[in-house]
Amino acid sequence: MSSSPIDTLNHRLANGEISIAEYNQILEQIKKTGISSPTGIKDMLKQGTGIAGKLLDAVFGSNTYSIPTDAEPLQITGNFTLYGTFFVYKGERFSLLDIKSIGFQSDSKSVNLVPTGTFTYFNIVMNSGKAIFLKGMSVLIQSSRNKKIGVAYQILSSKTFDRRLREYIDELNKNGCIVVGNLVKVKITKDGYLVKGRSKVNLRISAQKKFLFLGVEWGGFGNNSNTNPYEVLAGESGTGMFSDRIRFKVVNDRDVVFTILRELSALS
Repeated sequence: MSSSPIDTLNHRLANGEISIAEYNQILEQIKKTGISSPTGIKDMLKQGTGIAGKLLDAVFGSNTYSIPTDAEPLQITGNFTLYGTFFVYKGERFSLLDIKSIGFQSDSKSVNLVPTGTFTYFNIVMNSGKAIFLKGMSVLIQSSRNKKIGVAYQILSSKTFDRRLREYIDELNKNGCIVVGNLVKVKITKDGYLVKGRSKVNLRISAQKKFLFLGVEWGGFGNNSNTNPYEVLAGESGTGMFSDRIRFKVVNDRDVVFTILRELSALS
């Protein structure tokens, strides 16, 4: 998936950016394209689907930003400009082919249904090991900088998705597992398990029993609420505090990791 289209759509609804009617209309477009239903990792790699960017306009809304080209770039921040096949950061040019990993996180908070601020973070790791970090912060409403950083992520997610997915699958085949997660590290095994310490969850069973959540909505006291579209929660018999569950957060390459989780759990 992309960041993924449905995750971003859910985030927009939670933030009040779109109405329920608009949400249902866009969701129907997603279903018609089949983008939310992986046909199998091997098929996706073979076809070179570039899943992430196909619904850029539907997810972010119409009249947004044009996809940049080498001739007509998109200025994201004062230090970061995105072109069609490369980007420039602090005067240094980097090829999109040299991107190893990308991570994105946007957190919008509200108190008593009143938005209090938006925080956007975007990191890019190159094959050389160099890390590039962009951030945007705004109060009450989402700023143009925040939105542009989000658009930059969607574009780079689309352009690098197939290659990053291929690298994850190669590692999965080679080592029998991949290690994912921010702060809390979790193994995803080739035979479809999540492993965290002594805890082990069968993804297929978890999905069949509807105890697998890719992106979790949570609430606080009163009208304080938020969503965490980066969190994975899975269990075989439940997901409550006293259940044998696995819970972790994915920011880096979330589009790729969620795609693998959906495929291994046979979600459609």
